[in-house]
Amino acid sequence: MSDAATGPEAVVMRQVEFYNARDLEGFLSTYREDAVIERPSQGATVASGRGAMREGFAKLFAANSNLHCAVVGCIVKGNFVALSEKITGLAAEGARDALAVYEVKDGLIARAWFF
Repeated sequence: MSDAATGPEAVVMRQVEFYNARDLEGFLSTYREDAVIERPSQGATVASGRGAMREGFAKLFAANSNLHCAVVGCIVKGNFVALSEKITGLAAEGARDALAVYEVKDGLIARAWFF
């Protein structure tokens, strides 16, 4: 694959596509086995490792059949990709704006921070 297909932005955008399709295995395939997802504003680690991610995102996808992430803006700086996102289809909340920052290493997402 070319750098354009495996670069940080391409990896993150593939992850968004799998998220929107609620394709759990595809979604997880864009993350490293030891990936960590955090919510800094809450001082919380959401998931550490694909196993924990599988459990959490399986529940999220199952409970929200209209879940969709629209990318409003994107900034790429080296291995970091920051997305301004509009999340809709959340059964409990309806919609929300989010900022997600992803760190990509060796073609896979290593860390993600959700604000």
